[in-house]
Amino acid sequence: REIMNTRLVPALTGLEAVKVELMEDTYSGAAEEIARWRMAMVGAAGLLALVLLLGLFAIRRMHYRWSWPVGAALGLVVVLGLLMWYQLDRAAQDARVMVRQAYDSVAGVQDMSANMSQARALESIAIFDPEQSERHLNSFEQYHALVEQRLCGPRDCTLNSFLAAGNSERIDETVAERASEEQSLLGLPRPPLVANVAFPGQAPAYEQLRTDYRAWLDAHGTLADQVRGGDLGGASATSSGQSVTAFDKAVQSANSAAQVARAEFDKIWQGVYLTTGINRALAFAFLLAGLAAAWGIWARRSELFL
Repeated sequence: REIMNTRLVPALTGLEAVKVELMEDTYSGAAEEIARWRMAMVGAAGLLALVLLLGLFAIRRMHYRWSWPVGAALGLVVVLGLLMWYQLDRAAQDARVMVRQAYDSVAGVQDMSANMSQARALESIAIFDPEQSERHLNSFEQYHALVEQRLCGPRDCTLNSFLAAGNSERIDETVAERASEEQSLLGLPRPPLVANVAFPGQAPAYEQLRTDYRAWLDAHGTLADQVRGGDLGGASATSSGQSVTAFDKAVQSANSAAQVARAEFDKIWQGVYLTTGINRALAFAFLLAGLAAAWGIWARRSELFL
């Protein structure tokens, strides 16, 4: 247990933090690449639109009022240019959302679940090692502090509801502010979970996690009193009954909360893949528009010699 606490868990947590930072760098580079392609696309579409406008001007010089192929091509180029600009702009924004708002939330719940698991193990250890039970129970309190630090920030922040009054879909502003202040105070690399709520369903999921976590803490309080009172049989029954049931429910709530952000993460990258494929196909429309406009100008020019 000591090796796990002092070496394995910190190493895994550190690796997860490094992973998030590397992902942020990667997607930041991707966002910059998307921005460059957006500017290139806008420039190409603008240049083609200008050529088509000159084509319409040339048709006017031929004493024709209009050419449907050229006009349709111009409209198509403008619409596609605006559509692709919007999609690329959304993709650049989603690159940041995928890491800091989606995956960061998943990693935060994983960190919290790991600390909960360590705290749960300490309950059993306190029963089987009664001579050092007080030390083990104190260690439990340390993990409890880490869980609250990751979930909502300050000590005992899980005592009160996270939700705004009368709104089950929004974190209370005071709760979020206290969490952000705790991050700044402790120099935490990532914000507590309640300060990083961006997706539908996250706020009630964290509130459910808070409720189930407090239920487990109540069961732990009963177990701790039994251990301190020397009732190891009762503590064992509580550990295998009330405590494990409450713990399993809290873990399930944590998994559900993580799934909300993971679903958004998957939806974003799948959407980017889909729109990228569509835009690749639509890119040929620029060529078709140019050909249609060239045919329209050629047709009007040919009519001059009839």
